[in-house]
Amino acid sequence: MSEVRRHSTSSSAHSSGGSEKDKDKQKPYVNKLLIYSTSKSVEDMVHGISKTYPSLITDKRARVVMIPHEEVSNAVGLISGGGAGHEPFPSGLVGTGMLTASVSGHVFTTPSSSYGLAAIYNVNLFKKGGVLVLVLNYSGTILHFTQACEFARDMSIRADTLVVGEDCSHQKAGNKKVLIGKRGLVGIVFLIKIAGAMSVRGAKMAVIKGALSDAVNMMASIAIGNKCCIVPGQHEPHFSVRPNHIQIGVGVHGQSGNETLEFSSSSETVRIIMKKISSVLKLSPGNSVCAIVSSLGGSTLLECYTIAADLSYELEKMDIHLERMYVATLFSALDMGGLQVCIMKVTEENKDWINCLDDHTDAPAWPGRCISYEKSKYIFREAKFNKIQYKHGSRTYDEKQSAIFRGCIERVAHAVMDVHDVIEKLGRMDGYGNCGLDFKIFAEVILQELNDLPFGWPNPCMLKLSNLASEEMGGMSGGLYSLMLKAAAQEAPDWPRCLQAAVNAVTHYTAAERGDGTMVTSIILLQSQFIDPQYSRVNR
Repeated sequence: MSEVRRHSTSSSAHSSGGSEKDKDKQKPYVNKLLIYSTSKSVEDMVHGISKTYPSLITDKRARVVMIPHEEVSNAVGLISGGGAGHEPFPSGLVGTGMLTASVSGHVFTTPSSSYGLAAIYNVNLFKKGGVLVLVLNYSGTILHFTQACEFARDMSIRADTLVVGEDCSHQKAGNKKVLIGKRGLVGIVFLIKIAGAMSVRGAKMAVIKGALSDAVNMMASIAIGNKCCIVPGQHEPHFSVRPNHIQIGVGVHGQSGNETLEFSSSSETVRIIMKKISSVLKLSPGNSVCAIVSSLGGSTLLECYTIAADLSYELEKMDIHLERMYVATLFSALDMGGLQVCIMKVTEENKDWINCLDDHTDAPAWPGRCISYEKSKYIFREAKFNKIQYKHGSRTYDEKQSAIFRGCIERVAHAVMDVHDVIEKLGRMDGYGNCGLDFKIFAEVILQELNDLPFGWPNPCMLKLSNLASEEMGGMSGGLYSLMLKAAAQEAPDWPRCLQAAVNAVTHYTAAERGDGTMVTSIILLQSQFIDPQYSRVNR
């Protein structure tokens, strides 16, 4: 494993004084990468792709990934590329209906023009409609791929480029004069899919390039980050983000954003993003859009889908119709924490773009499927097993007994709230990290539902608590306590027998047994004090 170290900036880190505890805090942070050598990691990646998808054509030296050699046709070949570290872009987008070939450079480094030429030359052997190279708007990428196309034209190969840039985070409304233009972000994935579908249909290169030029002008993207990546070979990240803050407008090569905000909620973050994108695209009620939410590598799909949900709500409030939504890691920045949001405006004149997005592709990283656009007509139905039945003949409590019963439940809930952090620590010792949180949630729900619990009917009350444990508590604890409370309800309000029923249920449905040191042992000891005091003394 190679190691990337981020050394402490504290001047005391190199002093000989201070306690051992202080010295431990001053040790450099080490981020270990699961690669043997940063100098040949991209070649190893290409080799790994060849073993994962044996049908693809790969060349480790040129770091090219290409679709299987087809019969010679007049279709247009499509190429894109850039520095590694953005996977699955571009190699994961190689496949029929998307890229014909991809070229990768070293991490965050543009591949050389000679490697770009190698890709163009090989694609041209069976794609006689010309080769269109989609180039991200970064100076080095433009220089190398433009030069590669010039070399190709010198070899009588029809080759052209289209520069793609849609990052709107640094664009001011009304200011179109920007020195280097917008940076290329995840919006290029939309273009690759549209171009791939048009190529399969037999469109000419000029037609495809014209459609993509229109699409670039109808797109806007913003990247947000809460943690910078560390580029292999460097000792520290390019920037840092304060705890509980995010940066708007981060770059995919470790560049910091142009605005730092305190994180309040995902919905507020989406509102800020959409305010900027809406002003750039001039979105108005009744418009239609397609969207991509892509992790930057260090954010989970849980976060991305949450952002996607908030994005759909925000668009609904704006009266903007969401035609398609794609959520995946499509264009990363190593392990940077954060994500990208791209919005593509669709009008009546370019509705066919949506059909292109729906067309088939076998590129492994494309997240679109028929379930991306076919809406289910099934109406989800509620299961009725949780409905509480008030059985005739079951024992009831009078007003005084009900008050005592309620007081017991309330005190237990408050007691759990007071010690949930202790429960959390104990749970972590056994690998159950959310144990304390589960108990806290259950206690909070009980206190919220206190006025609706039927304390005058012990059996239905215990069943209601069982349902709350199952639905709200979740996890192993939720399943366990739901099981015990449901079993105990059958004997309520004979509380010693309730404990016995709970223990029997646990030992029946789990591997826990008396004396094995689990929670069951503690419950049995408690239960034995009610039923068999002699057992408690003998086995204490």
